[in-house]
Amino acid sequence: MKKREENKTAAKEDNTDKKYTLLNAAIVVLTVVLAFMLLGLFIRTSPRQNTFFEEHTSEDLLRVMDYSGYQRLVEYKLENDALGVTVEDNPTLAIPNAIADYYEAAFCYTGYMAAGSTDKTAEYKAIMDEAAGRMGDYSYIAGEINEYLGLD
Repeated sequence: MKKREENKTAAKEDNTDKKYTLLNAAIVVLTVVLAFMLLGLFIRTSPRQNTFFEEHTSEDLLRVMDYSGYQRLVEYKLENDALGVTVEDNPTLAIPNAIADYYEAAFCYTGYMAAGSTDKTAEYKAIMDEAAGRMGDYSYIAGEINEYLGLD
């Protein structure tokens, strides 16, 4: 009888050991999964990911112009400015930058015109004229922007 009880006790201990082994393995797996999830979170939210941009080429900017994405063109120009990319470094950016400057000035002009600020409208009209002069063969886009913003 004692032997039978000892066998039952040994069997219970074996089952208990197996349960603890399975629980330990599950804890290890969950810990590894959590570590990878936290790593992914830190990588996605790192300041480097949010503050630095890639340089946009003139091809990127001209492609945006094909889709009348003038707002995006201004964003690309500002990102290039933040990276220190200038027209002197990349002369092919001259026309896209001129179009972005024109759109930005026309947008501000529209807002100040609606508000009745004649000083600011004159200032932004001068910027628009200067930017239109830098557009070269793409000067027709100034008319498209004016039409888009309701300036015609």
